[in-house]
Amino acid sequence: MIVYRLGAGCDLSDIEEGKVYQAKVQGFATFGMFAQMNDRIKGLVHKSNVKAEHKERDPILVRVRQIRPNGNIDLEEVVIQVYQVQTVDRKSTTVSIADLTNKVGKTVAIEGEIAQIKQTSGPTIFTIVDETGTQNAAAFIEAGVRAYRKPSLTIL
Repeated sequence: MIVYRLGAGCDLSDIEEGKVYQAKVQGFATFGMFAQMNDRIKGLVHKSNVKAEHKERDPILVRVRQIRPNGNIDLEEVVIQVYQVQTVDRKSTTVSIADLTNKVGKTVAIEGEIAQIKQTSGPTIFTIVDETGTQNAAAFIEAGVRAYRKPSLTIL
């Protein structure tokens, strides 16, 4: 049996109903538990489809029962003793800043220079420049946590 592992760039369009994926328990509710398949995708395992007791961050295997039109994912826990893991990776397309408006909702890569980094009380704001223009991008981890590390400086 094949079990799929979603790469970091995968989104909802990369999963399929009926297939089994690796996940981690993300949290619990009275109606079931949430399972995270990667940083972008999580679904709900209804309490009637939970096979064992778990704690947060436990690895589990889940079958995608249904992907609803609103993007919610219904999962069921499965127990498989012997399986092979196949990674699903999405290659991001490199685009210029001038073409970003045509790529809203898509995963893309930008090749450019970071011209400025501004730490705010919320997200860190990056100004990115390429040969076609300038674009601001925001990164946020959590309150008080920098979205980048300051480079170290060695004075000789």
